[in-house]
Amino acid sequence: MRKVIPIIDDDGDEYDTYSDEFEVYRKVSAASVEVEPKPERLKVGDYAKVVGQAIVTEKGEIVKVIQDTGAIIPFKVETMDGKYTEWRSEASLVRATDEEVAEAKDEAARAKFKKGAKVRLLSGGGKLPLIGFKNGKIYEVSDNNFDHPRRGKRIRIEGGDCFRGSGCATPDQLEILTEEEVAEIERKQAEEAKWAKIGRKVGEYKRGDIARVVDNKCAGRVANGDIIEVLKQASGGSVVDTVHGYFLKVELITPVEARFDR
Repeated sequence: MRKVIPIIDDDGDEYDTYSDEFEVYRKVSAASVEVEPKPERLKVGDYAKVVGQAIVTEKGEIVKVIQDTGAIIPFKVETMDGKYTEWRSEASLVRATDEEVAEAKDEAARAKFKKGAKVRLLSGGGKLPLIGFKNGKIYEVSDNNFDHPRRGKRIRIEGGDCFRGSGCATPDQLEILTEEEVAEIERKQAEEAKWAKIGRKVGEYKRGDIARVVDNKCAGRVANGDIIEVLKQASGGSVVDTVHGYFLKVELITPVEARFDR
């Protein structure tokens, strides 16, 4: 049996719900309505994505909040490379996800490695994708946005010993070098290679070596530029000559193994 529920309108007239003219709804308390929580307000140090009109930045770009005045346009934001800033409204920004921030940081880090830059490999040498590359050696950047099929975005470098001569690395595996640093490293590497040819470390002398004096250390009977025969290696890179027994700084002319008079 259909249940009839009387209802009363604003004028005090009574009706019943048997009539098809009415559709009855149950009263619900305001507390039972599920309200979507308001997003937490951005604060200094947070990363956000630009969604509103952009001037300095671009829509979709990730920026860092560096100041909050609480005004109508409260947020001063900074680009990920730290080069540019601008003021933005609260509505023009949304909080960036962890994935978006990580991707933006990686892109900014890779952008510092310009094509043609000289870099030193810090780690990963000898392993995929850096077969033929050695840690500590200098290489050249050919692409800072190389899309590796399995590892994602990488920095491509050239100069390896593998058949292709190319490898790719992450920013933390590389160190950007100045021209002065490159020159000094290459000088040291050339010196190491020269000594390695005779099976020695740099500055390693043996009895019978012929050398030229570059610093006589105030030794009265030996002048800078004199040619001496090494008696033995001394501490601090010095040698002792066979004639006077002085401690001298020298440069190698002929290793004992190459002397024709022996």
